[in-house]
Amino acid sequence: MSEGTARRVVAAIMAEQFGVAHRRQLLDAGMTRHSIQHDVAGGLLIPKHPGVYVDAAAPPIRERNIMAATLWGGRSAAAASVTAAGLLGLSPHPLLIDVATTRSLRSRPGIRLHRCLALPPEDLVGVGPIPVTAPVRTIIDLASALTEEALEIALEEALRRRLFTEAELRGRLIALGTSGRKGAGLLLDLLEQRGKGEAPTASGLETLVARAVRDGELPAPVRQHPVRDEDGLIGYLDFAYPWALLNLEADSFKWHTGRQDWRRELRKRNRLMRLNWRTRHVTYEDVRTHRKALITEIGELLRERSGLGGLRDQAAGGG
Repeated sequence: MSEGTARRVVAAIMAEQFGVAHRRQLLDAGMTRHSIQHDVAGGLLIPKHPGVYVDAAAPPIRERNIMAATLWGGRSAAAASVTAAGLLGLSPHPLLIDVATTRSLRSRPGIRLHRCLALPPEDLVGVGPIPVTAPVRTIIDLASALTEEALEIALEEALRRRLFTEAELRGRLIALGTSGRKGAGLLLDLLEQRGKGEAPTASGLETLVARAVRDGELPAPVRQHPVRDEDGLIGYLDFAYPWALLNLEADSFKWHTGRQDWRRELRKRNRLMRLNWRTRHVTYEDVRTHRKALITEIGELLRERSGLGGLRDQAAGGG
């Protein structure tokens, strides 16, 4: 293979890998050790980790650094834990890069190594060219890295996006083993606290509302409760107490896309009011700063409105 052909192959590989490549990839593509040393000396290739090089023209994006870290970790390495969660959209990106590997390596600045005996195929997926621990394995690993609140938010996000089911998570946790696994008990507790077949929350704020209700020892509401009137389905309520005709709606700041959406929301509210439903809008400030007052107010509303759902059903049935 000519040097020109080898360089075109290398350019294609690095373009697919955010501008990084391992030495073995460069050699397999046809470059020689001398040509690699020549490009390093000339500033075209920049050594990033032992055996890993960065194209000097590649933009310094986070994916480039993660790709480089996994290439350094070896053929069986993968982005893991909080880094995997960031790539999968389950939590914010961390400052450090978490890499799971079966190799015994010395730590590198900015990289947090997770030594494991094996990374079977069912525990791996790809986010573009980056090998990443699969969502179910990532949640299990997150249990030892996140707070309970952050873990629950990530868990609900994964369930909402159907990245795995509760049964699949329990099965993989059992297969990996819970004895001595840090955070396994916390993850099992979160699964037990979820009602069987309970719908996932629709946002991080909804997860915080669910936690506030649970921590305040209030009755468990029905998630995504459908409400209908004579004209059909009004909508699905975030956290409903049908027996009290009370809805807790997680209200984050949103931009309406237009007048039509605004009118649709007003019609929904008016239809709920005609059925005597009361909506208590809950904001981030409520659950973060005024949680105690929020729990007290919800408790008072439930006591005041207790039985309203039953009275309405009796009236509708002619009782």
